Amino acid sequence: MAWRSGLAYPQDLRERVLAAVDAGLAVRKVASLFKVSISYTYKALERRAATDDVAPQHGAGSRPPKPAGHEAA
Repeated sequence: MAWRSGLAYPQDLRERVLAAVDAGLAVRKVASLFKVSISYTYKALERRAATDDVAPQHGAGSRPPKPAGHEAA
């Protein structure tokens, strides 16, 4: 199954990626192993360091509502 652009990674994948880095694997190796980008791995590490949170942000993968009167567009 191919990953769909714009959707958040599942929580278990996030935890496995960070656990692999914590276990001592290089970021590039982890990214290749789990088929995520290197930048995602660094961003996840930075976010965990800043907020101690690894859950996806609310609204990830959804579109903002259209302004009133433009629903048909």
